[in-house]
Amino acid sequence: MINITRSSRFKIILSEVDFKSVINESLSNLRNLDGSHKLKVNTTIEGFIPFFSDHKQLLVIFNNIISNAIKYQHSHEVNPQLAIAIEVDDKKATISFKDNGIGIEKENLNKVFDMFFRTIDYKADGSGLGLYIVKEIVKKLKGKIAVESKVNEGSRFVVELPNRIDPDLLRKLNRMVQNSK
Repeated sequence: MINITRSSRFKIILSEVDFKSVINESLSNLRNLDGSHKLKVNTTIEGFIPFFSDHKQLLVIFNNIISNAIKYQHSHEVNPQLAIAIEVDDKKATISFKDNGIGIEKENLNKVFDMFFRTIDYKADGSGLGLYIVKEIVKKLKGKIAVESKVNEGSRFVVELPNRIDPDLLRKLNRMVQNSK
């Protein structure tokens, strides 16, 4: 409940985001979660424009989605994987988290962001608040989140967040690029 209160009341603190750092910090935070050592994480980051958002809140998003990929991996899967793909431009960052876990039933896809929702069939630790908190943070950052999933094939969460880069900095970067041509 404390996390819900914090996520609804936080003040946005903008800074340049180093996505590699966010991912590494998140994986470090989750290293003691049962099954974390089995999950292979592949990361791609595209784009040369700096991305500005709230580092702390991005970390909460990454922690919650990655922890779900760890918790809901197939127990019999030889190569549990999570692919994190990030594309950054001057308008937004699109962050995709795709796992090969147990997946989510079609009838539950519209409920996964609801407070306290948990899949009844699967015994994983959790309160059913993680994705609700993610949704609230994404909304506060003026972004969007979507999910697609197939049972026994995995899930894909896509988070789109606006790039809050300073317009003056963007103009300077564009001039530098033009001058280098």
